[in-house]
Amino acid sequence: MRGKTSLLAELLKHVPDRPRRYHEPFVGGGALFFAVSPRRASLSDGNGELIHCYRQVRDDVFSVLDALARHVYEKSHFSSVRALDPLRLSPAARAARFIYLNKTCFNGLWRVNRAGRFNVPIGRYKNPRFNDPAALITASHALKGVQIERLRLRLASLGAWERRSLEGSRALGLMECH
Repeated sequence: MRGKTSLLAELLKHVPDRPRRYHEPFVGGGALFFAVSPRRASLSDGNGELIHCYRQVRDDVFSVLDALARHVYEKSHFSSVRALDPLRLSPAARAARFIYLNKTCFNGLWRVNRAGRFNVPIGRYKNPRFNDPAALITASHALKGVQIERLRLRLASLGAWERRSLEGSRALGLMECH
């Protein structure tokens, strides 16, 4: 299963036709957000690289596309990109790195080790679509005016009931729509 995409039809049944406000605390790939396309929205996630990427696609999509054009789907290139420190890259190159790794790694899994380094191996794809200008430009338009924030939660500080509730919400990808 890839995020909320497989649940999209069911989730859309519970969203008002024209929500006035939309908040999704665990946006991930954004399938529900992009399907709903709300006028006012707040998106968040715990993955700082994902949040950085969304902001760059929103604010400077053409620089991200230029940076993506430099990538190729080859194991040696993947390994060298994976080894880069994202904090030492330009904002557009950092977002392009995230997209490239996410679209070319094993099952689109984003995982980091204790040192915070991305450590997923390359996936086996015939022709991964990591450089898709039409999709990124469409996403950029949808993200205009959207508040995008990193959500930092410490489950350990919550009580048992709150932890179960939050973990269930995250697993279901629940959001708030008014």
